[in-house]
Amino acid sequence: MTSTMEFSENFVDLITITFTITSILAVFLLTVNYSLTAQQDMGTVRAVQFAEAMLSAPCLTESSGGSPVRAVLVEQKLLAENQVKLSCMDMPSVRAQVVAGELNFNWGAGGDSQAEFPVAVKLADGTIIPGKLTVWA
Repeated sequence: MTSTMEFSENFVDLITITFTITSILAVFLLTVNYSLTAQQDMGTVRAVQFAEAMLSAPCLTESSGGSPVRAVLVEQKLLAENQVKLSCMDMPSVRAQVVAGELNFNWGAGGDSQAEFPVAVKLADGTIIPGKLTVWA
């Protein structure tokens, strides 16, 4: 009877130790995985932040009553910008592209993470066409 009790106690201790080690290992692996995910998403966060700023920049957008109209870009303002860098915005390692119909505007050189937003481009004749803003950071 004593050997059965001793065996049971040892078995319970073994299960407890195994469970503890497995739990510690699982917490460690989850922490490492979360840390890597957070680092990879920083590029996407930067791309979204720059795209948001670009969609509201007075130097690129239509204005109504002195305020910029969000996401309505003006063709003349886009044409006036340098093809290497937007003169009205700071672009640290960011690439931006606006495609609308036959129009294609590119600025900068960026990374792997990207964000896409729908935009409208107001042409010289007043016509508004749909387009897409893509930013890589």
